[in-house]
Amino acid sequence: QSAPSFLVVPTAILAGFAIGVPAGAYVGSILALVLPVGIALGFSPLAIGLVTMATGLGSQLCVVNITMQALSSGFKVDIIDVVKGNSRWILSGVALLIVLSFILV
Repeated sequence: QSAPSFLVVPTAILAGFAIGVPAGAYVGSILALVLPVGIALGFSPLAIGLVTMATGLGSQLCVVNITMQALSSGFKVDIIDVVKGNSRWILSGVALLIVLSFILV
């Protein structure tokens, strides 16, 4: 309660992203654990949405995610190349979420 929200929300976004990467296809279950924590901390709906988006973006870097498997199979490329190709866009999306959290929350 004593920590300023302009520091807590970006940290929660990074934590959500870090949790989302290994979660992969289980990101929905992980959100069921993460979101009540944000609500208990008194996050605004916007802050909760930013954390949710960061967690979802993290799941897009997981090699066991079915989306990654489908892209790899469909385009006949190694799955690690799909992850590498996504990483610059995903990481820039997370950076944008962090910047937005400083501006909007």
